[in-house]
Amino acid sequence: MAARDLCGRAAQGRAGGLDPGALARTRNWIGQLARSVVAEYAADNQWSRHGANHLYWAGLAVGYAGAALQDPGLRDFALRALRRGLADIDETGALPAEIARGSRAAIYQNFATLPLVALVRFGDANGVALSTAEERALDRLLAFDAALARDPAALEARTGVRQAPARDRSSLAWIDVVLPRLRGRDPARAADLEDLAARFAARPAWHAFLGGNAGLVYNPADQRPER
Repeated sequence: MAARDLCGRAAQGRAGGLDPGALARTRNWIGQLARSVVAEYAADNQWSRHGANHLYWAGLAVGYAGAALQDPGLRDFALRALRRGLADIDETGALPAEIARGSRAAIYQNFATLPLVALVRFGDANGVALSTAEERALDRLLAFDAALARDPAALEARTGVRQAPARDRSSLAWIDVVLPRLRGRDPARAADLEDLAARFAARPAWHAFLGGNAGLVYNPADQRPER
């Protein structure tokens, strides 16, 4: 049985023919691991001070654990990570800590966008609305990333470094994560990102940190069978 299926069954309390003791241990392990991450970010250390993509990914992982375990404390940590991430977006739409990474700035900008948009979807699923300022920050982020994919020249001029390629389906996996949210809120932005996904053959969206085929989970309506 896939680990995610086991975790899901454990969280829902359904034995399904599995050993109840194993299910309880699995739930306990998920909770311990998630709370250890929360504790690390509660302390004053390089991770809590730096934030950036490390925090966004930590927030997403803890949020998923909170959803599985129905733990509001873990959910709230994820939402705090989301709000800090949205606050990190500058007036151009860039994430300053990510674009300071030399020739890999474009790669890290996309890498950090992925957990942020997944956290936005997590917030939506939990009935947590973004503020007007946060919605605008998100829009700036998406516009920046779309422009970056089409032409990295502006970022290269800003950083003074030629950028490593960041147009593959892993770098652009954030598109399928955020698209369903945009269709009813910003059809023009959604259409622009659809064009981007087609132009760079970004489907199926794939990222190891999201367990593989991210599009299948976040945007199943637009997925086609893999050849």
